Amino acid sequence: AKTAAESAKELAETARQNAENQLQAALTAKDVAENDKTKAQAELATALRDKKIAEDALKLAQDSGNQDVAKLQSDLAQANQLVQDKEQALQAAQTAQQAAESAQKIAENQRDTALTSLAQAEKAKTDAEQAVTQIQAALTQAQVDKQASDLAKQKAEEDKANAIAEAERQAELARQAETAKVAAQNALKLAEDAKNQAQTDLATAEAAKSAAESAKELAETARQNAENQLQAALTAKDVAETEKTKAQTELAQALKDKEDAQKALQNAQATGGQALADAQKALDAANAKVREHEQALQAAQNAQQAAESAQKLAENQRDTALSSLAQAEKAKTDAEQALTQIQAALNQAQADKQASDLAKQKSEQAKLQADLAAQQAQTAQKRAEVEATRQATAAAQSEIAKQAAQLQAQNAQKAQAIAEAAQQVAQLALKQAQTAQAELEAWNQRLQAAAQADAQTIAQIRNELAKAQALANETAQAVQAAQQDLTQKQAQLTQVQAQNTQIQAQLNQEKTLREQAQIAQQAAEQAQQAAEQAKLNAIAAQSQSEREKQQAQQALAQAEQLVQEKIAQAAQLEHERDQIAKQLEQALNQAQTQAGELAQAQAQTNLALAQIQEKEQELAAAQAEAERQRAVLAAEIAKQQAEAAKQKKQSEIISQYANAALSEVSATAHQQQHIASRIDERLQHLNGKNSGAWAQTDTSKTQHQSDQYRGYEQDSKLTQIG
Repeated sequence: AKTAAESAKELAETARQNAENQLQAALTAKDVAENDKTKAQAELATALRDKKIAEDALKLAQDSGNQDVAKLQSDLAQANQLVQDKEQALQAAQTAQQAAESAQKIAENQRDTALTSLAQAEKAKTDAEQAVTQIQAALTQAQVDKQASDLAKQKAEEDKANAIAEAERQAELARQAETAKVAAQNALKLAEDAKNQAQTDLATAEAAKSAAESAKELAETARQNAENQLQAALTAKDVAETEKTKAQTELAQALKDKEDAQKALQNAQATGGQALADAQKALDAANAKVREHEQALQAAQNAQQAAESAQKLAENQRDTALSSLAQAEKAKTDAEQALTQIQAALNQAQADKQASDLAKQKSEQAKLQADLAAQQAQTAQKRAEVEATRQATAAAQSEIAKQAAQLQAQNAQKAQAIAEAAQQVAQLALKQAQTAQAELEAWNQRLQAAAQADAQTIAQIRNELAKAQALANETAQAVQAAQQDLTQKQAQLTQVQAQNTQIQAQLNQEKTLREQAQIAQQAAEQAQQAAEQAKLNAIAAQSQSEREKQQAQQALAQAEQLVQEKIAQAAQLEHERDQIAKQLEQALNQAQTQAGELAQAQAQTNLALAQIQEKEQELAAAQAEAERQRAVLAAEIAKQQAEAAKQKKQSEIISQYANAALSEVSATAHQQQHIASRIDERLQHLNGKNSGAWAQTDTSKTQHQSDQYRGYEQDSKLTQIG
């Protein structure tokens, strides 16, 4: 672009120099034409003066009856011919002057156009240099960005290796639970699908952005073309207006020449002869020139109309291109916004995927703790059954200790019932933990499907999941505490069994055994209370889990609603992109149609310009003919000037020897001619009313000038009687 701008600048500079040369040549031609016009005017004045002298000499010869009348008439005809030649020379000089002025105007227009083109080329060169600088800066920045990208890629590979190692370690731990592994794989697949969908949306948004940028570039190109075509149309319009003005001036001159020819024809009709034919030819030539100039004026008007049409089409195309450019700008802005939103959603989906993985790990830990609590409850149940059997055997050993043993057996049965209740609570806690695990997995899947949900809602779900995990941990701790209490009570029951054995051996220690039985009963009651407290804690944990489950379902519903809104927004953006594409296609079709119309108008303008060029060629031919005629006329004038100089020399020689005789003869002839003219005037006005004797005295003083003899003055006094 910079090289093209420099070439355009050089071409514009050459065009400007050529325009300056043409303008200088036109000014020179104008000066030459003005000099020729002045010279022709002086020569025409001289020719008119010679004609007047010839007319006076012929009249004097006719009055005096001189034999040289034929020669004087021939001289008068030559003088008339010379006047006509001088008039034609003056007309040719005026035409040449007008042509030179027209050439000067054309050259000035070309110079102004060249200066405008030069300024545009300068601006284009400056813009190209700025573009080169910007591109170089962008290239440097791209290299820096590439280096930074390489470093980021290397770090990403390292992070990837670390992540792979960590994933392998987690996988090694995850092998302990096949179900958790399958759930994790499903969750990972869903997260990958969400990520791939986000990446697909990102690629679609980037394609939309690229399409918007391409549409913007096309619209900018169309606008630039419209501006160029509008400039060309304005230039063509200015040229057409100049040609129209020139044609109007030439037509006015031709009409004036026609009027002069008509007047000359009217004057020639009175005399007849060759002058009438010449005047008729001159009138025909003037009519032909008028028709030619009328045709030239019509062609110039057509060219002007075509240029105006081209200007309107170019303005419409420019407005359409500007509208398309604004639409492309809006489409690009919308695409960039959609791209930003999709990128944020992709980042959020990745963050949600990590959070889902963490929640899955916590749920697996909760499940393991619940399994451990169930195993401990089952162990406590088995131990309670063994202790009950031992208590029954101890009761059969002694009737005396039977009541105490029965009481202790009842206490043991109560402890067993408490243990069974604790086992049921533990199983219920296990089922709740499994249910929580399943719900957590479902939440994990829903969270992964709702990867584009709002970050605040997902954070709330994480908090609720953490609360559920903490509650599960508390439940496990409560079950473990209950297990410990049951173990302690089992030890106490073992101690009571030993005491029963002692009662069987020593009946005298019945009171002590009863007291110990009461102590064991109190311990069993405490164990029962502890088990009931553990049951209440499990029920509270279940209620809390239910509430957290409801809150999580509400959060999940909100996340699904947000996902639906995001999908609707994406569909709306897709619809808007389709509409913008259709509008751009319509604008392109309209621009192509207007380009065709503009091309047709350009063709008409070119045709008009061709006609104008033909007229300019005809004008150039006419100017060449005028130059040729002027050269011939100049040669004739030079010849006449040489002849006149020769005659002047003869007059000097004649005047040197015969001035006196010629002056006397001339004075006598003038006096006789004057007398004859006065008598003629009197006789022509004589009638019966004014007839009679009359006398008149005239006094006159005359000056005589001629190229044939020296000038002189004459005083005359004449008395007439009739």
